[in-house]
Amino acid sequence: MRTLGLATATLITVLLSTTSFAHARGLSAQRPAGFSAESLLRLHETRQRLNQMQAETSAPSALASKKDWKDANWNRVPVIQPQDLQARFQLIRDEKILKDSQNRSRRLTWLYPDDGCYARAELAARLLQSKGAAAPAKIFAFGGLAVNTPNHPDGMVSWWYHVAPIVRVGTEYYVYDPAIEPQRPLKAQEWLKIMNAPEAQISICSTNSYDPDSPCETTRSYEQSARGDETNFLSMEWTRLQYLGRSPEAELGERPPWKK
Repeated sequence: MRTLGLATATLITVLLSTTSFAHARGLSAQRPAGFSAESLLRLHETRQRLNQMQAETSAPSALASKKDWKDANWNRVPVIQPQDLQARFQLIRDEKILKDSQNRSRRLTWLYPDDGCYARAELAARLLQSKGAAAPAKIFAFGGLAVNTPNHPDGMVSWWYHVAPIVRVGTEYYVYDPAIEPQRPLKAQEWLKIMNAPEAQISICSTNSYDPDSPCETTRSYEQSARGDETNFLSMEWTRLQYLGRSPEAELGERPPWKK
């Protein structure tokens, strides 16, 4: 086996320290300052290959399954009725399914866009399923993603990947992602454009796929991992709103920004 180069080893160190800082089980989507999305993608692809050499299974990961738009596995996306599209979006946006350290009921961390997309997507999908709705698929986007947002001090967040639930209505594919657009589902191509990556490679994976390391097609449940991750991000969301001079009591309570 070839030894890793110094640059790759440095990248691994930075990546692991970033993930550890977030106390997350899932793979951090944040793109550290000074690192390109391409370098992070190469790092993770190398790491996955090394891990697969020691693993008993070679099921393709979400990252390994990435393709251009035209080649993506769109057959994985479930069809829903037009009248259900907005209602299901509002359900995952508004339902308080978590408790923070102060025992306050909380929504998913839509106002902390920095990280945690994997946990939000997983818990949103499981919430829909618990209400009797068809389980959405997951869409992963990979590349130099950047989104303008009022929920970060810099007015923008940068990712090397992003994931969200996806459904189909007629011939259109819609993404549920209130962290990017809190008022409505986005058409999939619009979702990519908002992230400044209209040509990004994507993976369409099963509803249980969690992060780029997890198998794209899997029946394993990641719900408990997602709940653990979201519990950590709840405090970060609260602190972020305080830092921005806004009221977490109001915005994370009964007066979220999308209802003003």
